[in-house]
Amino acid sequence: MTSLTQNFMVSSGITYEYIYHPPKTNDTTIFLFLHGFPSSLQTPNLLGYGKTYSPSDFQEYKTKQMILHLVALLSHLMIDRPIIVVGHDLGMLPASRFALYQPKRIHALILLSIAYNPPGLFNIDQTIDAIKQAAGYDALGYWKFLGSDPDAAYLIEKNANGFLDLLFPPVNDAPTLWHALGILILFELQKQYVPQLTIIKMNSTHWIMEEKPREINEAIEQWIMTLI
Repeated sequence: MTSLTQNFMVSSGITYEYIYHPPKTNDTTIFLFLHGFPSSLQTPNLLGYGKTYSPSDFQEYKTKQMILHLVALLSHLMIDRPIIVVGHDLGMLPASRFALYQPKRIHALILLSIAYNPPGLFNIDQTIDAIKQAAGYDALGYWKFLGSDPDAAYLIEKNANGFLDLLFPPVNDAPTLWHALGILILFELQKQYVPQLTIIKMNSTHWIMEEKPREINEAIEQWIMTLI
């Protein structure tokens, strides 16, 4: 059986695995789906996923470098016109950065479940302390362990079932007023910074593509028609 996936070396020693469905005509809109999509027009496995290059050095996962990898892949596929980039979950970051670093290559940006997050400094100690105060326990204390202990990966692999039980418990407790402001209110506040922002609400969890595939496709199609 012929595999749907292909591989391309974007630079020396760095190979990306991807699925590409070529357009029927030269004026067809190209979509670049980043993380979390089971199938698409062009879907690369990002660094660390599938058969794409998975370095152990975290310095190699810088988003600016990853965007250059994606540009190299687009050039390899001879896609030089502006595309529509769609990001979900961890794909939100490279999708957002693609729009920021390659504005001439993007026609529109679609983010699912997680909103745009601009570049900025991240204080891990401050974040861990803030969540600890809000949750009442050291909810993110494992971050430092995973990031600094050389035996972390081995211990997780050795105790995989326990690790998954802790990471994905059947019940998650959250502070009572956690969502008091309302997600849509937060999104509406973004419109003052993004004049052409469109917000579409769906009754779904984080895994919106699996739960609402038809609704997602219809919403994207209708939105795209407003851009033409």
